[in-house]
Amino acid sequence: MYIRQQFKTVAGKRRAYWALVESVRTERGPRQKVVSWLGALDEAGRLGVLQAAQCPAKNQVTSQPELKQQALFEYEDEPVEPRWVQVNTNAVRVENCRQFGGPWLALKITEQLKLPDLLGVPADRVDDNRLYRALDELLPHKEALEIHLKNRMGELFDIEYDLLLYDVTSTFFEGQCMSNPMAKRGYSRDQRGDCKQVCIALVVTKCGIPLGYEVFMDRGMTSEDNLEFLREENRRYIIGTHKSLLKKFEQELLKKDWNTIRDGIGVKLCKMQRMHSEFTSLT
Repeated sequence: MYIRQQFKTVAGKRRAYWALVESVRTERGPRQKVVSWLGALDEAGRLGVLQAAQCPAKNQVTSQPELKQQALFEYEDEPVEPRWVQVNTNAVRVENCRQFGGPWLALKITEQLKLPDLLGVPADRVDDNRLYRALDELLPHKEALEIHLKNRMGELFDIEYDLLLYDVTSTFFEGQCMSNPMAKRGYSRDQRGDCKQVCIALVVTKCGIPLGYEVFMDRGMTSEDNLEFLREENRRYIIGTHKSLLKKFEQELLKKDWNTIRDGIGVKLCKMQRMHSEFTSLT
């Protein structure tokens, strides 16, 4: 004996009902016979009927089907507890939501990158305070860690380092910030010129994987010191420039001898006599 869902059309609408059925043998083979219509049962009711139908009579152990069926409506003073109940989802709200995907991904990436357990702290004792304090311990090893990450990520993701992208953002501080000598006032990308700030530079691959970072005072990407560093290393680079520098090449830039390398992108090579170097402009 078992319960089965049946469907009936009432007033043009298809409705679901439950029936208690049993298997019987006929001349044409096994057939299901409806013992009783149970109506529109909820989950608790369906499980209660199902469990009662499968239990033998009280104080009686038997394998005879008819005795099992007799136990179906007995012992109403001992209700069968459902394994779950229906919940009104409209009355449910989420509280104290915990993130799972981010920490799990960070753990798996750490394992793949073969980063050692530098501090020897058990996983169940890792919290925000420990993680922030760990950054101070890792800072002296920053360069070695960046080299390790670069080599390991190159192995895992087959990264080519022929092109690197460098970008700068800033973060500001409330208050006087007396204990941070790097924090200075300057051009604020956050529209907070009243606050001291530092600049954060990030180097990433052409597919966006970070390789290294630096925190420094706001001194501009196109400062002569930065450009001199790039020249000493014989690096090839594309960098923005100040409008004041463009004025020095105004006559050259107004000429029509631009080279189109892609739709919407033109290139012109201008020589700087004073610095004995070349200046490339993109438009």
